[in-house]
Amino acid sequence: MATPTSKRTRSEYSASTSTISPEKSYTDVLDSINKKLTSLDARLAVVEVLSEVQPGTTSLTAENQALRDS
Repeated sequence: MATPTSKRTRSEYSASTSTISPEKSYTDVLDSINKKLTSLDARLAVVEVLSEVQPGTTSLTAENQALRDS
């Protein structure tokens, strides 16, 4: 049984297609993580503000309803 001569080995394929340096890809990954964490911090800040405002909103809603009913 003959083996095909055009078959490439894994190391040949990896070497020919890898154009990005490992340092660059690590930097990209770290930048991506940083952006996601920054976004998460912003979301958490919004949630904190909303949770602080919620009791006041509930109180005002109840007061508004009481005024409408009277």
